[in-house]
Amino acid sequence: MVWTIACILALLCTNFLHVHGFDENDGPADDPNDQFPLPHYYKQYGVRGKNFDIDPERKEPYILCESYNRAECQAKNRSDCITNIKCFPERRSHQLGCMAVLLYNPNLINDSADMEKIVQEPNLKGCWTQDESELRECSAHAECIVDTRHTGSKSTAFKFCCCRTHKCNHVLSYVAEEGPTLNGSNVDSKIERIGDLTSWWFSLCVSLVIGFIAIIIVFIALMYYNHYRKKHGPKNTATNPTEDIPLTTLNRQNKGLPLTYNVHCMVRVGDEVVDLRRTYLLETLSRGRFGVVYLGVIAEKHIAVKLCVKNEVDSWVNEQDIYAVRAMRTHDNICEFISSFEFGGRHWLVTRYYKLGSLYDFLRNRESVMLPESTKIIYGFLSGLAFLHDGQPSKGKPPMVHRDLKSKNVLLRENLTACISDFGLALKFDLGKTPEELTSQSFYQGQQVGTRRYMAPEVLEGATEFTQFAFQQIDVYAAGLVMWEILDRTEICWSGEQADDIGEPKLPYEDETGPMPTIGTMRDVVVMRRIRPVVKERLKNDENASLVVGTMEEMWETEPDGRITSGCARDRIGRIINQLYGPHPKPSHEEVLDAGPEMVALVVNGVLAKDIPSEQEFADVLCAPGPLNLQETIDREEALEKAAEEAAKAAKTAAEAAAHRAAKGDLVPNDVGDDAAALLQRVPR
Repeated sequence: MVWTIACILALLCTNFLHVHGFDENDGPADDPNDQFPLPHYYKQYGVRGKNFDIDPERKEPYILCESYNRAECQAKNRSDCITNIKCFPERRSHQLGCMAVLLYNPNLINDSADMEKIVQEPNLKGCWTQDESELRECSAHAECIVDTRHTGSKSTAFKFCCCRTHKCNHVLSYVAEEGPTLNGSNVDSKIERIGDLTSWWFSLCVSLVIGFIAIIIVFIALMYYNHYRKKHGPKNTATNPTEDIPLTTLNRQNKGLPLTYNVHCMVRVGDEVVDLRRTYLLETLSRGRFGVVYLGVIAEKHIAVKLCVKNEVDSWVNEQDIYAVRAMRTHDNICEFISSFEFGGRHWLVTRYYKLGSLYDFLRNRESVMLPESTKIIYGFLSGLAFLHDGQPSKGKPPMVHRDLKSKNVLLRENLTACISDFGLALKFDLGKTPEELTSQSFYQGQQVGTRRYMAPEVLEGATEFTQFAFQQIDVYAAGLVMWEILDRTEICWSGEQADDIGEPKLPYEDETGPMPTIGTMRDVVVMRRIRPVVKERLKNDENASLVVGTMEEMWETEPDGRITSGCARDRIGRIINQLYGPHPKPSHEEVLDAGPEMVALVVNGVLAKDIPSEQEFADVLCAPGPLNLQETIDREEALEKAAEEAAKAAKTAAEAAAHRAAKGDLVPNDVGDDAAALLQRVPR
């Protein structure tokens, strides 16, 4: 009986919605012809070719709209001022649409014919790229149907329309609105009152029908929930990964859902291809603003799985864009990326598991750190930061910035090699783009992003320049604070101090601001009072540690121009290590294998497997000299520079001698010309 009543009411509501123009075909639909490699979030724009297309130059979605402004049109023929323009979303959350606006005097409208004439002469046409909440007011998708907007003036009214298909604002449609006639007679007033009463009763009936259906749905849902809870136990329905979802629930979902083949979830482990969706989550490693990181195991290999917060999906997409650059997946000081995909209503990001965890955890689990260990860790993450900032056009890598560098985002291998992680806020500086276009790619454009404690003075003041150098120097400031965290836990063994004298681990400015500072508090401390973290006297008095301290202090200068670059800081620490401890021994074969990638993804953000290094290529990368072999690296660079200078001088001398002899009429011997050519060949390219 209940089902019969529900079906009848549902049929009545469906008929009502159909009669009043709510057609399900008006909304955007998934295009079955959508092809790889369009990102998943492009589906929100609708059907490609109808609701949007991809610009071949900008590689961004757009919708074609008519553009017209009556105030700026000087031509006699109005059609000469109408153009077609491409409308791009200003933010990733924006939808695409077209709009039209027309102004008129309602006192001059006598009948519908006058209104039809007004509708065909709009004042403004153009783009309407807004959030979904704003575009809901579009009454249709394929046509522009104008409706009245109130201005508060009896002599001025305007109509507005928006739509969501290519050039849908070319022709405007007008639907006669219910209400009194234009002459305001008593008969029409009665009709208006009767219409209002009828509308009220109709709204009441519809509300009752919908309410009854909602009660039935809730009743059925409660019955199903009770049945499921009795069978499977309590269920946590939270969709936010940062909530305390039991691991048993997550693992049960991963195991129970039917799986279809998805190449994004496949990784190669040796000769075996495994599905990452079968990962068993063991424990929670860390929690952050953008999600929760779990320790997972699959094919007897440990991995780190980051489940991103649903309303922070932009950070997940942004991190994929960063790792789509091939060079980012092969550098020793960048967290090793494995794969990313959507599964079980959550967004997965899978990376290598680092047993020592983050630098933040490492400093709190150790009583102290020796100076050789400290300099090695510092050199590691500075190498990663310098690589991030450096552009390598030959390898297809643009300059990048991290924008949230801190000790929690620096991971450590077992041999204390530091790796930078968490690129949810990172920014790429693609060649040929203006600063405005570069910052528009960030979903936090114009905002103070990052962790407050590590924000540079210019960020706290809101005076950041949107240039590559300015953003890089923000990272340098944060790197200086990370260096301070390491040095503050460093023990100078020959100073006679005991490890107990090191003190408790602290975050930068924790003594001045406490554990949870506000931006206002940080601005007062860092900008107004120009306070910097206190460096312990034992570090300043030690001949070797003072060199590292000097580099650190040049990295947290108030003015960005006064700070050294990340590359300069890396080179300084490298020279200090070389002077103090000499060349480091090469890692053993077992250490090289342990440091290597254990999994290779078949697809990385749309890049096919053939474009990803094979196992042999990975081995070649791992066996190449890395940042640990500092002596060889420095010697090789200095030798190349010296050889280039000597070869250039010798070639110049030989060329001048040949020119001098030629001026005297003497023939230039072949051996001199050959020597000059050979010298020029020796100049490193």
